[in-house]
Amino acid sequence: MTLKVVGVGQTLAVAIVVLVMLVAPVGRWAWDHDEVHTLVELGRIPIGEYPGPTAQLERMHRLVPVWNFVQNSALTFLPQNEWGTRMVGSVAGAILIIVSFVSASRTRGHRFAWSLLILMGGSQTLLWLAQQNRFYGLSLLWATFACIYCFKSDTRLRYDMAVAVFSLLALFTHNLTVVAFGLAAVASVGAWLWGGISTTVLRRWLIAAGVTAVPYLVYLRPLLSGWVSGNTGGTSPLVSFIAQTGIVPFALALVGMALAFRDSYWRWWALLFVLDLAFVAVSPRLVGNWNPRYGLFFMPPIWVLAAGASEAVCRALAGSVTRLAWFGALAVMLAPKVASHYLDGSRHDFRSAASVVASSGPGNSVVSNWPADLQWYLRPLTGQRPRYWAPGLPLPEDATIVALASNAWAPPLRVPGRGVEFSSRVR
Repeated sequence: MTLKVVGVGQTLAVAIVVLVMLVAPVGRWAWDHDEVHTLVELGRIPIGEYPGPTAQLERMHRLVPVWNFVQNSALTFLPQNEWGTRMVGSVAGAILIIVSFVSASRTRGHRFAWSLLILMGGSQTLLWLAQQNRFYGLSLLWATFACIYCFKSDTRLRYDMAVAVFSLLALFTHNLTVVAFGLAAVASVGAWLWGGISTTVLRRWLIAAGVTAVPYLVYLRPLLSGWVSGNTGGTSPLVSFIAQTGIVPFALALVGMALAFRDSYWRWWALLFVLDLAFVAVSPRLVGNWNPRYGLFFMPPIWVLAAGASEAVCRALAGSVTRLAWFGALAVMLAPKVASHYLDGSRHDFRSAASVVASSGPGNSVVSNWPADLQWYLRPLTGQRPRYWAPGLPLPEDATIVALASNAWAPPLRVPGRGVEFSSRVR
């Protein structure tokens, strides 16, 4: 049977749309989370000028030297603002989606490719993290190239070398990829025994795991001693992961698991899916500090299995119009989260928060759970330097303004023994 692939014109159209989606809006959104700290980590802002975990900020450039080099190189000609600093991650995220689309078309055909494109382009988590001025999009792009070369049928040594190089690039862009490669290697052993992959594929995944495990254990792990990261706020990591993935992709991935019993191609992906879920479920015990953003590195098997299930649905439908309607329905199911993301970039609006603080007049103490982002926008207005504060910590005795970045479903702030007034001018 001849494999029908996506044409050149369609591929170019997809590339343009994806680049616009990922790149065009990033300058509109205010700094959030670690984005000001990124400039400190890169040496663009002196340590101590903005509040943050000094010991970690000093070590970060040694943990992610590839990211540090690429981002600093880009910032030699890009502006050091919200738009310029997010350009590398956004372009990397766009290339990631485009490369995945092209590779999927060549290996599994056009229906699978369109399904994968919709699922990745409709992933709010992927869009959000790629459009930060952080390393997530670039690291996942390197890992994707490693995956593509792992599955290349050509047995020549040059492709083994390519796997090793891209795996190391991924590791030194974000160290958690060592876990992703390790789990992929374990899944490869199982899939090889099950008859799902060749010896060449097994060898290359073992290479990816080996070349990343050694520098991680010898060099990176000592640097990570005592590291403090984010958390899920009491939510189960697995529940948080499924919520970030989305119910529709996760449900389709469960359907896609059945494909492993009919087609050997899917066995490795099915095993990796199970291993990834197991790791996320026990992650707090294994890695200590589990940041929900880390879940991005364990979403690819969900996207692939969900695309396989989508392709199976499409193949079972009669007529091109009905099949096109299925793709439209899939996009519509993912649209609410994507639309919500593009309203504010899935970010807290510290730009508006700074305006509220400035309008309150001088003399008040100012605290925030992300004080560096608030200070960036507050300094030109009042020159104030907010202090770090999180619910449960003591507050200053005098009148205090709290700029608290929280989710919409979080309960309103209550401080025992203190009256609290809320401003409705900030999302």
